[in-house]
Amino acid sequence: RKDVVLCGHSLGGGYAILSALKFLHMRFAVDQVFVFGAPQVIVPPSDHNPLWDKLNSITHAFVNAYDIVPRLPFCTDYLAEAAKHCLTKSFGCLKISADTTQLSEALKRQ
Repeated sequence: RKDVVLCGHSLGGGYAILSALKFLHMRFAVDQVFVFGAPQVIVPPSDHNPLWDKLNSITHAFVNAYDIVPRLPFCTDYLAEAAKHCLTKSFGCLKISADTTQLSEALKRQ
């Protein structure tokens, strides 16, 4: 028997997770899943689910601090904070920043 390892980056990482879930559902052995910057493609069940437990135990997700993709689609608070961070620049003693209040309010209405 050969080990089956699925991996992917960004959207490919989302597909790797969904593929692993499908394979596990079909009782096909998947040993590991490695994803880099993958979006949130599965909502964990509220009750005990052996399929979810298995997928969760073999999946390793790597996320960069300011990468927006892994926070999609549940990331309104993060988007507002990241926008503030990205839109603030310092040049010596001069600091320039953008007001992200409107962005934050628009995201919360979504």
